[in-house]
Amino acid sequence: MKYYSIAIDGTAGSGKGTVGKLLSNKLGINYVSTGAVFRAIGLYCLNNEIDPTNKYLVENVCQKSNISIKFINGEQYTFLNEDDVTQELNSSIAGVYAAKVGVHAISHIKAAQIIRALAKDCSIVVDGREIGYFMLPNATVKFYLDAKPEERAKRRFLQLKDGENITYEQILEQIIERDRLDITRENFPLKRCEDAVYIDSTNMSINEVVQCMYNKVMEKINS
Repeated sequence: MKYYSIAIDGTAGSGKGTVGKLLSNKLGINYVSTGAVFRAIGLYCLNNEIDPTNKYLVENVCQKSNISIKFINGEQYTFLNEDDVTQELNSSIAGVYAAKVGVHAISHIKAAQIIRALAKDCSIVVDGREIGYFMLPNATVKFYLDAKPEERAKRRFLQLKDGENITYEQILEQIIERDRLDITRENFPLKRCEDAVYIDSTNMSINEVVQCMYNKVMEKINS
């Protein structure tokens, strides 16, 4: 095969981004975080005081905003109307807004257009919430990554505690709410594909998760 794609779906804070980057490095291909697209849409709403729960307003945002993903020295950068917003997208509030705009179908359609275009040009590892059944239904290998909410909150807290004034309890509350929104939303809810490899990373190290995924990918590619 000329190019191949790896889809990683899973719950908020389960480590999709971390293992996705490490797996892509191990495979020598590009890593793409679809969450960056939703966060960029949410960031636009946040910065312009636009209600992210209003379907029509979000549709207008998606139509008039220019969101692009570029790879620079192997790293993903996200641009919103030509501005590099990569760092801004890491805030907790951007994640909350991402979940709210993610309720609307248009945000998923916009993200899918960006991801599918990238998949035609190179091999990629993509993480998100509906990659396997919507954005890249023909992905070479699909994974579903999960972990207990408490463990996910602990990981996120350790990531953010030095750069953001937020407590573990607040993060746990956000993650539980994020899960609820993702699973119950009408359009493209979080769900596990029947052909996805399920991995519970609660009691696994990052390296163990990455090696497990790598083995599965190599089995598929070499079969």
